Amino acid sequence: MLAGTGGLTINAHGNLSSSGGGSGAQFRLGNGNGNGNTFSGGLTIGGGLVSWTDDASFGDASNAITLANLGGLLDANQSQTLSRDLVIDATGGTIRTYGNSTLTLAGQISGAGDINRTDGGTLIVTNAANTHSGTWNLQGGILRVNGGGSLGTASINNGTRVDFFNDGTAGTYTNGISGAGGIRFESVAGTTYAGTINITGNLQVGDVTNGAAVTFASGADVTAGNLWLGESGSVAGNVTQEAGTTIEVTNQFRVGHWPNNTSTYTMTGGSLTLSGTPGSGFETPGVVILGIDGTGIFNQTGGTVTAAGVGLDLRSNTGGTDQYNLDGGTLILGSKGIGGNSSSEFNLGGGTLQASADFTSTKAWNLVADSVLDAAGYAVTQQGDITGSANLQLTAATGSLTLDTSGTQSIAAPLTGVGAVIKTGSGTTTLAGASTYTGATTVSAGTLAVTGSLGTTAVTVADAAARGM
Repeated sequence: MLAGTGGLTINAHGNLSSSGGGSGAQFRLGNGNGNGNTFSGGLTIGGGLVSWTDDASFGDASNAITLANLGGLLDANQSQTLSRDLVIDATGGTIRTYGNSTLTLAGQISGAGDINRTDGGTLIVTNAANTHSGTWNLQGGILRVNGGGSLGTASINNGTRVDFFNDGTAGTYTNGISGAGGIRFESVAGTTYAGTINITGNLQVGDVTNGAAVTFASGADVTAGNLWLGESGSVAGNVTQEAGTTIEVTNQFRVGHWPNNTSTYTMTGGSLTLSGTPGSGFETPGVVILGIDGTGIFNQTGGTVTAAGVGLDLRSNTGGTDQYNLDGGTLILGSKGIGGNSSSEFNLGGGTLQASADFTSTKAWNLVADSVLDAAGYAVTQQGDITGSANLQLTAATGSLTLDTSGTQSIAAPLTGVGAVIKTGSGTTTLAGASTYTGATTVSAGTLAVTGSLGTTAVTVADAAARGM
């Protein structure tokens, strides 16, 4: 038993590498027989690693633990909860969880030093009063932050994975996170994030039994390799992106991956850029992927989305209805265009669909409120119908809306604005709305049947093509 009032300083041995080595070669406090140490004045670990048997190993209940000179604590596969306050000296400290152990830090973490988190297992932070301002260097295992826990103002050098976890309490964070590791938002109670993320790994929302929800609030600046929602069967992942945010996904963006879940991305403002280089098909980087085996919904009421394309229900086995609802803001699409299974929906409810390259849409467009098509000098080819009675305003004086079919195509929505319309394909396209657009109309192939009206457009009909009134 260690007694006295002058505090205790330990300079121990122990493997401080990222992998941690074996569970031995460290100093151990306590004997586990219930007769704990009684010293007071605090404990300083000034080198190496110290393990312990129980809370009484650290002496008087008021003792805090100071980590200095990279000295630290080792949970040697006991999966313990440490309620003592931790002070991280400017010279830094180490926290190691051996093997598959889970160490919960329930006390307050303070100080400006860096923490090297090493080896495997899971390290859980739960205290809402943490004021630590150094950097977490994640060199192994998982760092899990419960909803009621805080990281203070610490930044995270993420070499492995950070989990914002479900404990029934919503959490708000602004901590900067960077590195090659991943992040999982796993709190069904909701997590709000307004800091900077720059990772090359996966950012996943919804990986536990109850699903997860995260709000990217004003100030959030996020770059991730992949952004995935709904990554376990029957588990939904939901994201809200608000004004004042910037999100970039450098590889794959998908909503509603695994079966029996409906995951939703709601965008009210900010910018979402999918900068990955597309490959073949739609299940590829750079594309808004909605529904693979699960159901994916994208609701946009503001902000700007820039992507190569939108793919809906790509494997034709979603239980629900995959949807892109463009009710506000701007969706800028490149050469992949819009495609997917016929049971999915692309709805225009007041936003702007803009081209950044020539693209083709094989999906029907449903006009539920007056909306805008900005061809921006490119050819936007629509092979599906355009349904609804709201107006589709063609705002670009250059470029065109090309209506292409080898069968029959119905354009029920009135076309307005200054844009041009081109009819291609051997089939028949019927304009049923009271259109007023003033751009040129060119019938290059097939038949353009007008059962509504055309307004003041100049019509050119190529040889072998037909215009019907």
